[in-house]
Amino acid sequence: MISALEATDWQVCHAARFDTPADVRRIQFRQGERLVILAVGEVPVVCDILTPGVYSVDIPTHYPRAVFPVLVVAVPSPIAYLLAHGGPTRALPAVPLADPHTGGRT
Repeated sequence: MISALEATDWQVCHAARFDTPADVRRIQFRQGERLVILAVGEVPVVCDILTPGVYSVDIPTHYPRAVFPVLVVAVPSPIAYLLAHGGPTRALPAVPLADPHTGGRT
């Protein structure tokens, strides 16, 4: 059986990568997207975004038990639902990274 992580088309998403707890990144969320935190060995954490916009993310504040590196991914809601009900992340997927200045797609 293919897991939700393996079946996801990551090209429709964009992410901010965090390599250390000191990293703070910006990422843009559009209407209908959810924030998904991916870390190896952990079940994906899905968070609702109340309003579209650019957010600064500080992993230790939002996910204190994170194992680095971590990806914060903007994903369409249906994909987020599937990821939340899958198993632990075995490897971080190749997701296009957000522009470090605007937080949007590059």
